[in-house]
Amino acid sequence: MKREKSEFDEQSRLSSEISSRLEASQQRDDARFPAAREMQQQLLELRLNAEHEKRPEQARVFQRALSDVFVMAMESGDALVEAKKYPQAVLSYDCATQARPESEWAWRQLAVARALSGDRKGAIKALRQAAQAAHDKAEFARWLEGERAFDSFGFARKFQGLAQPN
Repeated sequence: MKREKSEFDEQSRLSSEISSRLEASQQRDDARFPAAREMQQQLLELRLNAEHEKRPEQARVFQRALSDVFVMAMESGDALVEAKKYPQAVLSYDCATQARPESEWAWRQLAVARALSGDRKGAIKALRQAAQAAHDKAEFARWLEGERAFDSFGFARKFQGLAQPN
């Protein structure tokens, strides 16, 4: 019980540090860039620790913390898109893609948020990552065709080639 409580406390501490930096990067302009850089560095360290930790109990703590950050970032991004705060949503979804770089869902949401914020190049980059992560290329193509966030850019057809089954 004592060890398990200690693991949960460590998991909470790790994810809370990243969450607080994400919140700071979304609030004040003067804190935005330093907090975002610190958050990215912490996420990178956490991901590397999770990948290379030899002790299973400590690796579990790192993996859980990454999962906490991923869920928090996705939920935050969804709420920010709904509130039409697209640049802040980009930060949240970017955090989610760093926590789980293999997540097609996170890359899709980042592409949408970047498109809605007017970042064409960033949206294209995120779409490429989403296409690479897609397991079902036909479903990805249907999603891309139906996603209205990309209408103003007129590049959905360009990505149809990425979305074709292998």
